[in-house]
Amino acid sequence: VQTKGQLFPTATQFLSRKYWRNTGERLGVMEEIINSCWDGANNADVEGKNSAPFRADAIISNPTTYAHVHLAEAMGVPIH
Repeated sequence: VQTKGQLFPTATQFLSRKYWRNTGERLGVMEEIINSCWDGANNADVEGKNSAPFRADAIISNPTTYAHVHLAEAMGVPIH
């Protein structure tokens, strides 16, 4: 893992050229994660055998999903 579990870059990383070269790629990955969160918490699993409707009763997440706080707020469910 390039960030070694850090949510934000260190000052050295932030000032390096390598950090800014990879920014576009990171933004694309973050956009994909954030956009997939709503479907993951509200829709049936399209790849699974069970296609029954699904809606989360709570959100249990770690910070790297980025959207967990906003998702819980929009759905009106508790977050852990």
